[in-house]
Amino acid sequence: MKKALIILAMCGLWSTHGITQQLIGIRGGWFSGITYQHYLSNEKALEGILQFRSNWVNVTGLYEIHKDLSDVQGLKWYYGAGAHLGSFSYTQNDPYFGSRYSSGGLIIGADGIIGIEYFFEEIPFQISADYKPMINLSGGGWLYNDAALAVRYTF
Repeated sequence: MKKALIILAMCGLWSTHGITQQLIGIRGGWFSGITYQHYLSNEKALEGILQFRSNWVNVTGLYEIHKDLSDVQGLKWYYGAGAHLGSFSYTQNDPYFGSRYSSGGLIIGADGIIGIEYFFEEIPFQISADYKPMINLSGGGWLYNDAALAVRYTF
């Protein structure tokens, strides 16, 4: 299941045509992962985030609007929304009966994002800080708040 989600994410990320700019990097926060952005225009972008740990994997797709923040060249703010798909599994010990049981399943949910980013002029890098709330619609109705810093290489 994890391999299928990773392959699906990669196919989706590289299937967009007419891209003006592409970035790849690392997003470090509570839910860290690999981030990939496709700029469709100066103000519109698609972002994919692949997150994984020992017991779960998650793929997030976001549509974002990027706007100039001030007169500072390369400084922008952005907002957007999207969805995530993933899987999880865990084994837990029952302290009362001494038994172990396993559980797992599919995660489907909705995401939002708001952040600030800076493109360096001299070097092909971008840094960003964002807040990304998400809610699982299946696999547990949990609301998560995620804040992260990202460093991306521009190519």
